[in-house]
Amino acid sequence: MKCLLDSNVTAVTAKATNVPNILNDVNLDELQTVDGDQIEVFSDDVTLVDSEYPPENVLDEHPKRVSKISWPVGEWTLAVEGTGSTVLLGGTNARTAEFNVFNAAGENIYSEITDLGGIASYQRFILDSGLKLNYTSITYPYQTPNHTIKIRLSTGNTEDVYVGLIQAGALFTTSSDALIGLSEDQNDYSIGKQMSNGSFYYKKRDIVRVFTGSVLLSREPDFYEFMYTIFKAKGKAPLFWQITNLDSEKWFVYARAVELPSGTHSEHTRSRINFQLIEVL
Repeated sequence: MKCLLDSNVTAVTAKATNVPNILNDVNLDELQTVDGDQIEVFSDDVTLVDSEYPPENVLDEHPKRVSKISWPVGEWTLAVEGTGSTVLLGGTNARTAEFNVFNAAGENIYSEITDLGGIASYQRFILDSGLKLNYTSITYPYQTPNHTIKIRLSTGNTEDVYVGLIQAGALFTTSSDALIGLSEDQNDYSIGKQMSNGSFYYKKRDIVRVFTGSVLLSREPDFYEFMYTIFKAKGKAPLFWQITNLDSEKWFVYARAVELPSGTHSEHTRSRINFQLIEVL
């Protein structure tokens, strides 16, 4: 199991890319908006940032509150103040994601392209509103503070591109994966009430995933790091998790603990931890 304890992203900007020249050459004195959104021209790019979905939305704790570009291809630039070696991205409708990492000197030290259109069905999540919450991550060479990450997302069609959550930092990794028997359930936030006439009132709201399982860890140091470095320090605050089972299937989920985990010292040098994580939207 893996999780990101602290995101070191301190600032983010966004802009559209691959915009036709007809938009790059607009005269802002004559044309102040495109599709109702204020635009800003710099070099050969147009930002086309949707003012209702600003870049800063990717830094909060709500993947549903997305940052949107009014164009099928957009680029988000992250200023990473602390150290880091992992980027986690969630709540996006993009089919491809291109990552470029620049060190403190501005040198491009790592690049990777991820096909989000081909990810497994268990890594996808679509809300009733149609909002797509695909998740992915990349690992890059460890970087000292003050590096930059550029993420270019593309829907592959005419749909505006958006992303709800981007975090970067150092990943906490346990020595073992979740044991066989990992369960995935659902929690319904809908409103339901039995009426006096026997009918049932139901107002549909979001339904989220709940993961329940156990992991067998070395007692020193993994058990105590899991129990205290993560949960004593963070409590029930949401974290970005990658849950991997013994079949090497990976679930990415932004989740919090339902209850703080419990552990048993059932073997000489290893301990079992039981956990339950509920998705945060």
